[in-house]
Amino acid sequence: MVLGQLGAWRKKPTEEQSYRIPFFATVILLIILTLWAVWDETFHRRPWKDFQKAFFKLELEKVNKEYEEENKLFNSPRIQKQYQTLQEGLKTLEKGPQDSSQARAYHEAKEHLDQLKLKLQDFSRASQFSKSEYDAAYYKYEKAKIDRSSDAEKRKKQVDKLQKKLDEFSLKIKEVESQMAPLWSQVKSHDEELSETLVKIAQMTSKREGLQKKIADIKEKSPKIQQIVVNNLNRVDRCQTCHLAIDRSGFEDAKKYPQPFRTHPKLDVLLKNHPPEKFACTICHGGQGPALTVQTAHGEIPHWGTPLLRGEKVESSCQKCHSTVQVPEAPRATEGKILFTKLGCVGCHLAPGFENAKKVGPELNHIHQKTTIPWMTQWIMNPKGWSPSTRMPQFRVTQEEAKEMAHYLSSLNESQAMTDEEKEALKKGTPEEGKRLFTELACIACHPIGEEGNTFAPNLTNVGSKVRPEWLYRWLKNPRDYLPHGKMPNMRLSDTDIAHLVSFLTSLKREGSDLVSIDEPVKPESAEKGKQLIGTLGCFGCHDIQGMENSPRVGAELTTFGSKDLDLLYFGYAENIPHTLWDWTFNKIKNPQSYATERIAQKMPHFHLADEEATSLVTLLTGFTEEAKSIPLEARKTFTEKEKNIEIGRNLVRDLNCIGCHTIEGKGSEIAPNLNGEGAKVQPQWLFNFLKSPFAIRPWYTVRMPRFNLTDEDAIHLVNYFSSASDAPYPYESPLVTQGKDFQRDREAGGKLFEMFKCMSCHPVSLDPLAQKNQVTTLGPNLGLAKDRLRHEWIANWILSPEEFQPGTKMPTNFPKMSGKRISFVPNLLKSPQVQEMKKFFEDLYGSDLEAFLADASWQTRAIRDYLVTMGLSTSSEKPVQSSQPAQALSESKSQTEEKSVSVPVQSESSSSLPNTAHPEEKKAEDKKVEEEW
Repeated sequence: MVLGQLGAWRKKPTEEQSYRIPFFATVILLIILTLWAVWDETFHRRPWKDFQKAFFKLELEKVNKEYEEENKLFNSPRIQKQYQTLQEGLKTLEKGPQDSSQARAYHEAKEHLDQLKLKLQDFSRASQFSKSEYDAAYYKYEKAKIDRSSDAEKRKKQVDKLQKKLDEFSLKIKEVESQMAPLWSQVKSHDEELSETLVKIAQMTSKREGLQKKIADIKEKSPKIQQIVVNNLNRVDRCQTCHLAIDRSGFEDAKKYPQPFRTHPKLDVLLKNHPPEKFACTICHGGQGPALTVQTAHGEIPHWGTPLLRGEKVESSCQKCHSTVQVPEAPRATEGKILFTKLGCVGCHLAPGFENAKKVGPELNHIHQKTTIPWMTQWIMNPKGWSPSTRMPQFRVTQEEAKEMAHYLSSLNESQAMTDEEKEALKKGTPEEGKRLFTELACIACHPIGEEGNTFAPNLTNVGSKVRPEWLYRWLKNPRDYLPHGKMPNMRLSDTDIAHLVSFLTSLKREGSDLVSIDEPVKPESAEKGKQLIGTLGCFGCHDIQGMENSPRVGAELTTFGSKDLDLLYFGYAENIPHTLWDWTFNKIKNPQSYATERIAQKMPHFHLADEEATSLVTLLTGFTEEAKSIPLEARKTFTEKEKNIEIGRNLVRDLNCIGCHTIEGKGSEIAPNLNGEGAKVQPQWLFNFLKSPFAIRPWYTVRMPRFNLTDEDAIHLVNYFSSASDAPYPYESPLVTQGKDFQRDREAGGKLFEMFKCMSCHPVSLDPLAQKNQVTTLGPNLGLAKDRLRHEWIANWILSPEEFQPGTKMPTNFPKMSGKRISFVPNLLKSPQVQEMKKFFEDLYGSDLEAFLADASWQTRAIRDYLVTMGLSTSSEKPVQSSQPAQALSESKSQTEEKSVSVPVQSESSSSLPNTAHPEEKKAEDKKVEEEW
């Protein structure tokens, strides 16, 4: 029926047809669509409005609470009493002085002052106008003179007339000011008191009123878009539209303020150095800056290349601007850079900032002198099986392939038989004595044996099954003969010591695997196949191998790895791996064979890294982005000279494993002396000479400072590092002026105090080798070195408070602290009848200044210092203490330092030939007695 009616309607002429129903339906539909569009635009597409309203509510609650607390404090009886007193005082002061005659005089003076102020303003304004007229007239007069115009005289008269007018105004101004001066003195004291009262009232009410205003402002706030434009970084960010509290303190509590209402972590450090208005947000955190909905703003949408980085992942952005290895607030990125270097990743992959990295493995051209083909075969197949702590990765090679590689490496050099001289020397060694030496020399600071020791250097657990005894003997004698650029230092061992160590180390063998005693001849055909395998696997990336010095890297370039499109990543048959760059990289590093298939092999070896290590490397790799190359110079971190010195020095300290024995910057071991603050302690030139040619300073240490054969340039870098890390000036110049009566007097007093404190009971003072028989060698450093070794200002500070510089030190505290002040035992000591001669010495020396000297512990320590740094000098021919620093700064270039010969004095480890005044135990007993008397 309906179809019949519709057909009938269509048969009607057009002018007779009715369109009311279609038109009505269309209008209704348009209205619905319009309402939906308005709703979608206003609410659905603007969730940030709800976030802002929620934050305003939280902010209002927070400020209201602060206001309630402040109001409660303000209304407390104590504050109200003070406030009422001030208000009453204010009312009284506003009325003027209490005395009627004084009040009359005060009000008259104020009224007269107001009149004079108006008059002064009029005169000053008129004077300014006249000055302008004068300047214009003077200009015309000068021009007329230059042009030799006939108007010059006329102009001159006009200038003189205006000058006279200016002088008149100046006199009037001075006259008014002179009239105002006595009036000011009349009202000054009262007005100052009034002003002080107003200030006190304002201080009591300002915070409360400020909070009231803040509450009113919050209530008037309405949601609006917050936008930051950073032109040099091509950034338009609207992140703070939702994250309103990100740069504001007070919203740190995660329980009270969930995201996006929370303050940025480490606000004072991170946002203080990276203000959003200068760096924006997405430069570090990723995401889509202009977007205003959560998912799109966070970049968590298909095909957006930089999704939001959360937690530790954000550290990957640090290297865009920070080329330095040490980024304190980015431990993951820092560890990633260190690992990337340690693992030798740059040997296969080109990466920004690592272009000049050194090879991490030993050179292999002489490997056959060190070990045998059977051992090399097993090592290549499974390095972790021999040394669990090794950084050598495991390649997917068969035993036959590993043997072919060993044959090629052995073909590069013939093994050298042991000489008769070496055989005789090695017969003198015993494993027991070698073990004692190994412990005494603290070799475990670098090498592990079993579960003990540092993993910085190769594991020696089974070294006897690995290396030939003759090679080990030659290696310990001079490591640089084999590896000129290696890290193993020269331990300054005698031939006998070396024989003992070789005997001990060669006894450390794996049961049933004495592969060093088994060898086989090199087969040319196997060696040729091994050469091809080594070239394919890229072993030359970590090791120097003859004939492969210029071979190209075998791995992919990583310069823009962090910008790699997901479509270019091959996941193979891997399952349960999220399709993100981060997850792909993590699994690739953890197990390089994750994406291998029958058709596509993976050459990357297995490093057997822990999850934390893999995460650190992923953090580094995902930071190698296309954008990092275009960051402008002004946005990058640039080093000050101090920061540059510290950065280079830290890298050297890490490369040399100095913290294996020393504590440096609060990290490291206690095997050798603590080097915290070393730059403020020792003189740069002495430290340079010591690093180049070390000698024993503290005879009680059995561990000896090795010789690292540092270049002059590296030694200078270390000196500059220690000085910069301690904020100590260099080049060093002694602050002492060793001329004058006062210095001579203090020096003599210091010598007597040196004797009183029995310093020679612990410290030798002579550098004369002939004095060795009378030396004390096991308690304290030789003070004969103090003048050239220690910074002179440091000596006095150390004597005054050694326990503050180095907690747990053996140095006694001769000047204990009482009530926050250092005190001296000397005044009480001089009261003893047994030391009257010494007391008279000080009285004759200081006279009326004696009491001040005895009461000042710092003065006494400076006197001892003055004695130490001039010890041995004749008092009649004494000269100023000169700096031991060469004229040129230590930070000069390598070419300059190489041109100069560095004189390293041979220092005796002996002490003074002077007799010791007391045995250490006697000194302790005497010190205790003096302390009890005090």
